[in-house]
Amino acid sequence: MLPKPVIRALAGLVLAVVTTAGALAAPALWAVKDRDSTIYLFGTMHVLSDEADWRTPAYDRALTDSTVVWFETDVDADPKTIAPLLIRYGFDFHTPLSEKVSPETMAAVRKALKAFPGPPSVIDTMQPWTAGLMIQLAPAMGGDFSGEAGADSVLNKEARANGQTVRYFESAEQQVRFFADLPQGVQVQFLEDSLEGSALGAGDDLEEMQAGWIEGDLQAFGSALTAAMRDERPELYDALIRGRNLLWTGVIAQEMRGSGVQMVNVGALHLVGQDGLVVLLRKRGFVVERVQ
Repeated sequence: MLPKPVIRALAGLVLAVVTTAGALAAPALWAVKDRDSTIYLFGTMHVLSDEADWRTPAYDRALTDSTVVWFETDVDADPKTIAPLLIRYGFDFHTPLSEKVSPETMAAVRKALKAFPGPPSVIDTMQPWTAGLMIQLAPAMGGDFSGEAGADSVLNKEARANGQTVRYFESAEQQVRFFADLPQGVQVQFLEDSLEGSALGAGDDLEEMQAGWIEGDLQAFGSALTAAMRDERPELYDALIRGRNLLWTGVIAQEMRGSGVQMVNVGALHLVGQDGLVVLLRKRGFVVERVQ
């Protein structure tokens, strides 16, 4: 059994876890409309600093008007329900990580996870994707950034408190398996990319990403990132971005057949680019306008 601090840390990471000119400088918000339905699309940032000032009157009005509020998954799920999934999909107790990567990569992993909340030996039982995810979000552990301050967690709690209907596109197991089902070579590539980002100073990157997100700068936070992933890491892009967007587009299209107002809150990377929800919904004939 993994130590409880390890389970809590990984559960938080997995569930935390990867336009037009003239709009006001604010996190991007779109509206999908027909005669009797409006579905707002809000691009969230899963990890934020406690001081991040991102709420706007326009977003708050849209949220208040919505009877149904959607999220990728339940980021506030009980870690006890996530632990079996992590143990099943996130760790390999037969073949150590050190046999899947080069000695240089393994040494870099140990260095990057020196603050890991558990015995060092546990690191060698991680799947490559697990280690990569932890390295990517290490700056948010014990620093100024956290998943609890992230837009998804804040809005999830608020919608529940307001008595709104809360729905999720994906279960916790589905989210974990998006990573776990990647081919081993792609997982190792993801780990190596995570290490490269760590070497560049991920804490500063988070601050820059947060600033770009709050300003609604989709080129700085969104379009460039998705284009780079699509071109350089196509298998990762298809699994984490394109495939999920196609499924969500189908759900949103089905909801548009009804009436009323709903709000969709998903990671900002899912809204932009040639395979983003905005473009996919427009291809289906929906009117999608940026309202913030």
